[in-house]
Amino acid sequence: MAGRSLADFANEHFHTVVSFDDKLAYSSKIYATKSMRFLKAYGQGKNYKLLDVGCGDGSFSARLKPLYDAYGIELNPVAYKKARAFGIKAVRHDLAKKFPFQDNYFDVVYSAEVIEHIYDTDFYLSEIYRVLKPGGIFLVTTPNIASLTDRFRLLLGKRPSPIEYRLGMDTNGHIRGYTFADLASQLRNHGFVVVKQTTSNFPCPVFWGIPKFVKVAAMKLGDFFPTLGGHIIIISRKK
Repeated sequence: MAGRSLADFANEHFHTVVSFDDKLAYSSKIYATKSMRFLKAYGQGKNYKLLDVGCGDGSFSARLKPLYDAYGIELNPVAYKKARAFGIKAVRHDLAKKFPFQDNYFDVVYSAEVIEHIYDTDFYLSEIYRVLKPGGIFLVTTPNIASLTDRFRLLLGKRPSPIEYRLGMDTNGHIRGYTFADLASQLRNHGFVVVKQTTSNFPCPVFWGIPKFVKVAAMKLGDFFPTLGGHIIIISRKK
């Protein structure tokens, strides 16, 4: 019997997709909150075309629809249908194959927590570059395997939390691990110009009733100490 593919894994794991809502703004999805703030500011009054690669249920892009003409790519059939119901121009498609869009079509491409699931990341980035207009913005997020927390985990002989060694119902399907330097270098190799690097927040608790002002301060500190945070956020531009 053949082993499961990543496509099989994606089809099985819609239960791991969490809808973006206000409750997540200062908790487990801070990388999405920071991305949302940038995209809202960048898209004001411009009616740009946005592609959300691996859009999940479309709940993130749906919040950008007043500013953007929002498109999405999603493989999971349940998530895809939900994204369409949100009004996202979503297509059901395997990201290992050529994207079903013409060259130089989008003003912005957003890839949140996707690249760590991709087998051929060079092909993935080349497709994003292809569909972006010259001067277009690419915003990518992914777990940081060199976060302060995971440096301590390694010192204690433990595996960095973003790295996984099996495809199980209790895992996320991560097959790639990035540091800031690795991802920035790969982006440059594909012709992108890195504009900004930041992280979700400086490592500190952001759950369990922590006062909002502490969370806000931790998010701001992430801009000054990005390599220590749990998530990589890089904004780049197509030449």
